[in-house]
Amino acid sequence: MERKTNYSRFTDRYLDGELGEHEQQRFEKELSSNPELAKDLELHREVNHALQETDVLGFRNQLDQIHASIEPGYKQSITRKVLQSKYARIAAASVAILLAVGLIFGNMLNQPVNTDELFERYYDAPPLSRTTRSDAQVENVYMKALEHYKNERFADAATLFEQVVELNKYNIPAHMGAGVSNLENNQPEKAKGSFKEIIGQEDNLYIDQATWYLGLCYLKTRNLDNARTQFDIIVSGNRPFKQDEAKKILKKLDR
Repeated sequence: MERKTNYSRFTDRYLDGELGEHEQQRFEKELSSNPELAKDLELHREVNHALQETDVLGFRNQLDQIHASIEPGYKQSITRKVLQSKYARIAAASVAILLAVGLIFGNMLNQPVNTDELFERYYDAPPLSRTTRSDAQVENVYMKALEHYKNERFADAATLFEQVVELNKYNIPAHMGAGVSNLENNQPEKAKGSFKEIIGQEDNLYIDQATWYLGLCYLKTRNLDNARTQFDIIVSGNRPFKQDEAKKILKKLDR
């Protein structure tokens, strides 16, 4: 069964300007054809606006901290109640926030970090190279895998990318494709092997991406020590790829 992209998880990052170019293009494309997503975005935007206008008891910053602890369905119901009355939005926002804080404050300090929430917030499948400059046989299999990947048929894509690396273990784009496809198929353990292979081959253009996605694999499997190690590598490096995102994840893991 293929993993369907949950675009609603991009909403907060879209409003905060945190999406990369590829993520933003995918989100806006889905937004133009998905009325429910557009409605959800407008709800988020109006709540944010109400909070910014009134600075409700300084809770704007606290919302980011408690966001991961509120059940999605409950969070949505709160948002809808906030926006039901044109003249009571600000007051309702205050009540909703206070209610949310009251419900979770007692358990919040003792709860472990919500790694599933973090993973969903920061994960997105990357674009892949359109060619690998390999021999005709390898290139043919790679292009078929790439077609499945673009159409989000990740199980088929993973199988073909793995065939490519069997033919040529130095085919870095195929390792990346196999890793991300397996991650999409909820097989992070298999994905780790692909990303480690890329990192192990050292001098290539995919090391930064592989380090990031390996960190996400550890996050998904709740191996927080190794996750911290990977994100620390990104933060302490001299290249900007995902540094801001890695810092935010580390902050969440260390709270």
